[in-house]
Amino acid sequence: MSVRKPETHNTATDNSTVGIQAEQVHNSTVYMNSPDMPADEKFRKGVNHLKGGLPSKASELISEAIAEGYDNSESRFYWFLAKLGKRSYRELGRDEKEELRHAQALLVDYPEDEWKQGIDVICSLLNRMEDPESDPEAELKALRELPDRQRVLIGEHLGMFLNGTLKDALWADMRDAAHRVAAEKERKDRVWAFFEPDPATPLAVYPELVSSSFSEKINLAFSTIAFAAAFGYLSWGVFSAGSLLPLFAFPLAMGGLYVGIRNAAEWEFRAGRLRRKEHEFAGVVSFPPSHDDNFSRRIVQFFDYYFYKYAPRDEAERKSWFADTRGVRRSLQNELIELYSNESVRPESVKWLARYLVRDVRKKWQEGVLFQYRERYWTPFKIKFQCCVGIFFALAGMSFVVQSAFEAEPVLSGLTTVALIISGGISVQLFLSIYLEKIRYDDDLENYAQEIANREKEYRRWKGKVEHAKPTDEQMERWLNADKTIFLDHALKEYKLAWRDIIAYTFLQSPSKTYRRARVSYGPWRYSRYSMLLFLITADGVREVGAELDFERSQLNGFERTNYRFDAVASVRVITSGDTPHSLELTLVNGEPRKIKVVDEDPALLETDSKDQERPEDLTNLTLESFGFDQALHVLEGIAAEGKQWIHRN
Repeated sequence: MSVRKPETHNTATDNSTVGIQAEQVHNSTVYMNSPDMPADEKFRKGVNHLKGGLPSKASELISEAIAEGYDNSESRFYWFLAKLGKRSYRELGRDEKEELRHAQALLVDYPEDEWKQGIDVICSLLNRMEDPESDPEAELKALRELPDRQRVLIGEHLGMFLNGTLKDALWADMRDAAHRVAAEKERKDRVWAFFEPDPATPLAVYPELVSSSFSEKINLAFSTIAFAAAFGYLSWGVFSAGSLLPLFAFPLAMGGLYVGIRNAAEWEFRAGRLRRKEHEFAGVVSFPPSHDDNFSRRIVQFFDYYFYKYAPRDEAERKSWFADTRGVRRSLQNELIELYSNESVRPESVKWLARYLVRDVRKKWQEGVLFQYRERYWTPFKIKFQCCVGIFFALAGMSFVVQSAFEAEPVLSGLTTVALIISGGISVQLFLSIYLEKIRYDDDLENYAQEIANREKEYRRWKGKVEHAKPTDEQMERWLNADKTIFLDHALKEYKLAWRDIIAYTFLQSPSKTYRRARVSYGPWRYSRYSMLLFLITADGVREVGAELDFERSQLNGFERTNYRFDAVASVRVITSGDTPHSLELTLVNGEPRKIKVVDEDPALLETDSKDQERPEDLTNLTLESFGFDQALHVLEGIAAEGKQWIHRN
């Protein structure tokens, strides 16, 4: 026997996406807001949006909080961060610059504390943007003297805003901090949990209810009465003739009949259960479910993967493992398909149960108890012996009575004997049917109770592990920013550029070809894999660097570099779906248009949970903002429209 590792194959063209391998929406109130929120709560929600990489919504909420009376140095500090977050100075419009100047004029009203100190540093950085090549020593000194909290916040949120010699001076610290954040053990131990779907409620096959009908029980009662009457009549006839034989034959027959039938029922029950288990472990299924639908295919893939993953390494043991578990593997996967296919759950939500079941099979196999059912349902010699002896004495006792009755009254005894045989046969058949159903149900119910208890225990363990490990959306944004900083540092080294050489830069991130994704309520999608594009604008033209980011492992792969002059950018076109953009089309002179997909095109993939009152268009806009779409569009459209003149425009 040869065993191949199970694989999942996906294909896609350069401009297509294979699709979502798994997705999850986590219930959270971190971004949830309502119109009647008090000003301080509105401010806190704005800060949450800022930390989650959504400065536009943060600016809106914090501005409302300040207008409603929550105006202090802390709220104004975060207001500046939100206004300038994920933006460069050249992106600010005239009205926005005027608004910032007006806010600076209000600083005299705030007390001198660490938040006011942070605002002063931001304002000094803002004022020197008119001359980015001037000596930044004063601003650097003020920034380094800030308390840690304010200094870190400025570094995290104003990275796009800082440039020139100032960023050259700070870059080593920013780069080293990014490497520390990306390499955090907490990240490696927790990122996976953000993309882990909520586990489906554990289910197990509930035993079929006892199928014995009321009419069968009535028939059993009548046939038993008829049997007892016939046997009693025969015994009485013999006794009336002066024979003492019934005093011995009657209890002998009744006792033997009880012992024989009771042990026969146990024998038949055990033999039937054993046959059923042997068929199950041999992979024999009477009516296997269809695996044509996606849910069934995914469940089969889960079992293929885990039975391969948990297989022994020794070749001989591996062969034995796959041979011994072939039937139970098929039985378990069919069970899950039957249990969950109509439960409106995603297959990934059942993956935890498939993993647990395979691990349980491996444990039993390693302990040598996988086939313990053979011992449990094996019929002991004692039961077989008691069955045979009981039936023998029952037949012997009844034979003595019938024979004696025939000698006294042949005709009437013959008719009574016929009635005895017919009623006795019906009684035994009905009794076995009803009794076997009862003990079958009791046994199934015991197995069900044990199995569902084990599954619920594993469910609680796994759910607790995921919830304990799951990072916040703020942490996900922080780790993503660290990866982007590392990517940016790689690009600068590749091109041998210093920050004084960079006029502007922008990131554009989008889902990779295959990915898992998740988000919190009212938050943007986070992806397990990203396609990253970095545009570095220098005096000589555009330097474009692309890479694939494996976010779960913090690994950048597949670097690609492209250079082109300003006048080579022929056009930039935004492709929309409905009222929201989902792709950029960048066309170079003498080149084919490049379609850069930013968000999922399929509207069905953007559906939100109606009970949370989320709108698909809001979700798209949040995701676009977190991806840096507007900032990238501003830079690329400016170059396409103005060419090299764009770099001279303030």
